[in-house]
Amino acid sequence: LRMTDSLTGLKNRQYVTQTIEGDCNVAIRRHRGTAADGQPAPLNSDLLFMLIDIDEFKAINDEHGHAAADRLLAQIAGVVRSTCRTADTVARWGGEEFLAVLRFTNRETAPISAERIRMAVEQRVFDLGGGRTVGLTCSIGFAPYPLFPDRPDEVSWEHVVTLAEEALQRAKATGRNTWVGADPAAYNA
Repeated sequence: LRMTDSLTGLKNRQYVTQTIEGDCNVAIRRHRGTAADGQPAPLNSDLLFMLIDIDEFKAINDEHGHAAADRLLAQIAGVVRSTCRTADTVARWGGEEFLAVLRFTNRETAPISAERIRMAVEQRVFDLGGGRTVGLTCSIGFAPYPLFPDRPDEVSWEHVVTLAEEALQRAKATGRNTWVGADPAAYNA
């Protein structure tokens, strides 16, 4: 089965769902081993799930047409991919939404990574074709995996993606062109 999005050249949702368990298992092992000893996990033990959505993309699609919108999606994919590390997974998650899985990093660096992606999109001039260009912005929601370092098995990666989606919706509701991180403390029972 095809694991690459034909329009953007990125991995697709199917690729993520079929391959992410291995990375999750490594992250769980790293956290579980240290949680039992009462020690913090080593740096670079986390996964960060970042959902990136292009702001006002429907209006661009409506005004300039599907061909221009497709052209933009391919360019945006290139910007996001070039902003992430080669070891990270960047996938087209659906429509104008991308998922970046930052592999084996530190959850404390999530705001820096999100801002780097946001700025890269904002600073780029995108080519619509026919001599036309446009500036775009994006909104980002992110959440760390495991959500609770001291209980790494407690929350599935799918639920962490849902929390990143909720954070993305908060970013959009607060004016777009920003990022919001899920706060694990808000979910800690």
